[in-house]
Amino acid sequence: MSTYPTDTPNDIIENPKTRKAVYKVVALLSVILAATNAGFGVAVTTEAATFPLWLAITNAVFPIIAAGLGYVAQRNTPDPVRNVG
Repeated sequence: MSTYPTDTPNDIIENPKTRKAVYKVVALLSVILAATNAGFGVAVTTEAATFPLWLAITNAVFPIIAAGLGYVAQRNTPDPVRNVG
């Protein structure tokens, strides 16, 4: 369990080190995906390549996963107002 009080469960990813690692991986994937998307965008514009289906699908699915992770981050971040003792 977490070490700060709350009125709702917030132990979706209980271990802070695990959460930190997950957040870093998602951030890195986000940067890689955005760079890949930009690169293919230029290639398609110059007719040097076609936009790959896997990238279109990933661009559609990744924001949903990232939003869920954002919820996990929010639930596992202490509220300073609530924790004033």
